[in-house]
Amino acid sequence: MSTPPDVPAMIADQSVATATLAPYLAGLVTLVLLTGLFWGLCIEFVKKGDWKASPRRVKVVACIVLLFSLFCLGLAYEEIIDTGVSQKRSTAELFLGPAQSNILPILTGLTTMICQSFLMARAAVLIPSRPLRYGFLIATTAFILSGLTGAALFSACGYLSFFDRPAPLNYFAAEAIWLWSSAAADVLISLALSISLHKRIRGFNPTLDGVLRHLIIVGLRTAAYTAVTSIVGAAVSTAFSIKDNYHTATVGFFALPALHAISLFTTLSTRRTFANALAANGGVISRVVQDPESPLNMRPISVFPVSAHARPDGDDDDDDGGQKSVTQTSSSGGGGGGGGGGRRGRRNVPLVVRVDQEREVTYDVRTSSDEDYLAQESRGRRTIGGTRRDSLDELPSGRV
Repeated sequence: MSTPPDVPAMIADQSVATATLAPYLAGLVTLVLLTGLFWGLCIEFVKKGDWKASPRRVKVVACIVLLFSLFCLGLAYEEIIDTGVSQKRSTAELFLGPAQSNILPILTGLTTMICQSFLMARAAVLIPSRPLRYGFLIATTAFILSGLTGAALFSACGYLSFFDRPAPLNYFAAEAIWLWSSAAADVLISLALSISLHKRIRGFNPTLDGVLRHLIIVGLRTAAYTAVTSIVGAAVSTAFSIKDNYHTATVGFFALPALHAISLFTTLSTRRTFANALAANGGVISRVVQDPESPLNMRPISVFPVSAHARPDGDDDDDDGGQKSVTQTSSSGGGGGGGGGGRRGRRNVPLVVRVDQEREVTYDVRTSSDEDYLAQESRGRRTIGGTRRDSLDELPSGRV
């Protein structure tokens, strides 16, 4: 017995089910695969020593992104299993899915916001002009917050549609706001990073210039993943925002959490890329990796007590070689028991500073009255016409 076309069927047609579920399941599987790639980058990040060398705030951001990626992975598995075993096969039920499926968009938006905010802060440090830096921060922050708002509206519209209530905005209009804003933020961050690094290419050192060019390529490549995905998804959502077709646009955001996490960890691994590039070109690599944005590296040098010791022969000035020995005492460790009367936890690191001095000697023509005045002034006399006259042989023939 066939069902008339104007009567809602309990089971959707095969063409409708394929158009509804194929993009959805493809997006979920892509999210699972990209999350696996991201976790591989995390393991390499730890094994290569980048985790140990990173400051605390980088570790906090990395842990938060790892946690959100784990949540997104769990929801993706839940959606794949639920879609495969559920017997609710009407057109509306295939599209809406369970209520918990609407958590994934807001989790994706939060992951995107964290990664973009961190990358924005790192790119802003490289902008030398303060007005340009503030303008970049304001514009990028506006796009990031707009994207988070679009993700929240997208989830809210999904919940309201599940409970058959009117939504404040079209479902795909909210997705378009989210993805267009995310793409704009990614493009701004990439341009700011690339332009700032390109201005530092001066041509003085081929090795350093090559490393900077490599970092520019890395920055553009990492942002290209998320920007292209967001632009394609936003274009599809915009095309279907005025139509009643719910078959293809849902795939636009599934890959974003894993792609943003990959971009973040690729950027964090640039210090290893920098070191490898220097090693390949014969550069010198420091074993201690420092983050220029770390608050510990922004402290003035004067916080370390420095004491200068005299030479054993009592001569403070070194007229022969121009070298002075300075002993720098720095405290190692975090405490030492309060006031610190003992010397435990301290060590003396000799610091040899070489001072090269240049002396310029000039000579001028003097009259006899000038020489008489200088000779008498050197013995504490202010008058030129004194009766006592000293020998001019004791004075140097020139003025230093």
